Amino acid sequence: MNPTPAPRMPTVAEYVLTRRVPCALLAVLMFSIAWWLPALLQGLPLLAWVVAVATIAIHLLTPGMFALIALGGGGIYALQVAALAAAGVGLASGIHLLPGLAMLLMYGALPIVAATSLQRPGGLARSGQNLAIGLLLAVLVGLLAGAHAANMDMRGYVDHLLAPMFDSASAQLPAHEPATLAALAQFRRSSVWILPGSLALGLWLIWWGNILLARSLAGRYGFFRGDPMPVLGIRFGRWVAYVFILAMAVANMAGGDAQYLAVGTAILGSGMLGLQGVAVAHSWLKLRQQPWMIVMMYMLLAMWSVLAIPFVLLGLMDVWFDYRRQMKSADGG
Repeated sequence: MNPTPAPRMPTVAEYVLTRRVPCALLAVLMFSIAWWLPALLQGLPLLAWVVAVATIAIHLLTPGMFALIALGGGGIYALQVAALAAAGVGLASGIHLLPGLAMLLMYGALPIVAATSLQRPGGLARSGQNLAIGLLLAVLVGLLAGAHAANMDMRGYVDHLLAPMFDSASAQLPAHEPATLAALAQFRRSSVWILPGSLALGLWLIWWGNILLARSLAGRYGFFRGDPMPVLGIRFGRWVAYVFILAMAVANMAGGDAQYLAVGTAILGSGMLGLQGVAVAHSWLKLRQQPWMIVMMYMLLAMWSVLAIPFVLLGLMDVWFDYRRQMKSADGG
């Protein structure tokens, strides 16, 4: 029996994605729409707020477009489109280097590398790992460059970036509530410590979600040739566990920028291993046909972030023991 042929991509989408200049213009539009469209609607507050949310979503889908181009047209073609888009963003921003560089590297090159990694054996884990490395380096290098330019250490520079927000909040609190002010100060210190790692982890989740969405679309239209493993099968390499353990050790023993960098690395590593642990638990419950337990697991994770710790440990152990390979369904299948 012949397999059902894949549907054809809409004509307009196929035309744009297979031509460099229209594709680059679309990327520039997606990248910049979150800034200029809401500004045009400032006189309509409610509509401007709705449009702002929608445009941010479009902006955050930009990496997925480059991943889709790479899966369909190859990495070289996708990098050419990214270079054209970066030039367009640089011109639109008044010949500023930073926006164009962000478009070229973070929104273009990193998703392209991650997408092409999907076409190799073990591509699902490879793409996530490559993307995590790139985003962590981008965040840390950016903060280090800013700290060097401001003649500060890295932690002091992050505190400087967050100061306006916390100073404004402190000014609105009554002076006779020292306990509240102390709690805000503690929250500020915690925010400074976790910002680099949390930023890298948040970007990784969004960017990798884009990669997986691009893989799904490419599979739907019949031009994906790579690792078809579902997300529930994710299993990162052992080096991710080793880096996480080393980062935790340095974070507890070192000081200064080394400690600060280690904390950021450990936060990103814990997120990756936590995702692997959640995949193990989800697979186990799914095999035992317990959908309500799956729903409850995600609800508890959403309500109490501290519950992520057992999943991080589960993911860490799964790196060596590969629990899903050993799983048996309730009926022995």
